[in-house]
Amino acid sequence: MQQVPVHKDNRELREALRDKISSFGIFSNSYLLKEIEDYLLPSLVYYYYLNKNNDFIKYLKDLDFEGNNYKFILKLLKNYTESNRVRPLGDLHPGDSTKVLIGNNVVYGKYPDYGDLLFALASYVYSDYKNFFPKICKKGNLFERDFIEVNKQTKSKKDLRGFYFNLGRIIPFLLFVRAIDLNAENGLVNLPYPVFFDMETIFSGEFSQGFDDYGIRNSGLVQVDEKNDSSFLTGGLKERESLLKPLICGDSSNPYIGWRTKSKGSYENQPQFNDRFVNPSDYLIYMKKGYFDIFEKILEKKEDLEKILEEHNAYIRVVIRPTRMYRFLILKSCYPQVYLKNKRKEFVKNSLEDYNLIYRFKDEKLVNKEVDALLNLKVPVFYSSLKQKEIFCSNGDTIGFWYRNPYRIWKEYSVKLDKAFFEKQWEVIAVSF
Repeated sequence: MQQVPVHKDNRELREALRDKISSFGIFSNSYLLKEIEDYLLPSLVYYYYLNKNNDFIKYLKDLDFEGNNYKFILKLLKNYTESNRVRPLGDLHPGDSTKVLIGNNVVYGKYPDYGDLLFALASYVYSDYKNFFPKICKKGNLFERDFIEVNKQTKSKKDLRGFYFNLGRIIPFLLFVRAIDLNAENGLVNLPYPVFFDMETIFSGEFSQGFDDYGIRNSGLVQVDEKNDSSFLTGGLKERESLLKPLICGDSSNPYIGWRTKSKGSYENQPQFNDRFVNPSDYLIYMKKGYFDIFEKILEKKEDLEKILEEHNAYIRVVIRPTRMYRFLILKSCYPQVYLKNKRKEFVKNSLEDYNLIYRFKDEKLVNKEVDALLNLKVPVFYSSLKQKEIFCSNGDTIGFWYRNPYRIWKEYSVKLDKAFFEKQWEVIAVSF
């Protein structure tokens, strides 16, 4: 089988690109310089060849962006940067859904609203639940979540044993609340605890045909693709194929765009002993001890936990398609070969058809909302009440309806939550390293 080439970024060309963009007036004070690089790079290479230049670095230095060549992409990027004047964390979303860092707090809009329910459940199982999840407070129409610092370096194996014991302790609870999207980028190490700071995707909905029933394999916790591991347990330990950033390859006389590269990712989910990653399988016995202790406790308290759920509501995030797919489509829509033909909308809409929906629901106007967000370089985001059927955007517009609300789905799922279920999930964990 022919191997697909893996590309490597040219550091000299990358630095010249960054110097040019960071010195350009409308971008010079932006927190989004890395994103701007990604969106602008294909146009720079395209016009370099169109204008028959022979030195890319010199072309960048002399470029003043005047004329019509860059008119469209600059207008798009100007709107993008002006709508985000604070430091974003993670993806940019429409409305007030983007999480931003202000002081020591992560601030976002009125959705999702899940903290009260999460903490009510967790506090009934763990005396130390605050070590697993950051504090969330409502301030008017906004939420403030504590910003958790990474603490992953240690010279003590006791810290590592504690970390994996605590990781084992929290997994049964994450399964209990049907959490998904618990991958490497949504958690971090704060020894001796794992911290899951993005728990907005609890109480997942009814999966579409072709997806497994809910369990550890679709939680994001364990590796399901050996070549592309972004799981919390083992993501970042090995290089994986990345397609989420255009690379500037070649040299200054013959630059070209490459996409496919090997990367370990910029994750903070793995503890390190003396500045080296450890093998999680070496600590499996401690993880197992924590896991079995807590799932038995959850089963003992199951009826009481169900009552807590009956008494609470929550607004949760609904991940309808893989977020990485959205990012990839945004980047590709910024190719001049797409936008110069005035076909960005057509390209995005047609591309969405290539990706299956994660959940089964009655679609009303999903694609229209996805396209609107993507054309403005934003990742679409949707929400749902735990106990209602509407699926909606941050502005309240409904895009579809569950056939059964997330609470009803959880009630049916909870019937399966017994000793055999948790033992089966552990078997999957044990062979995932």
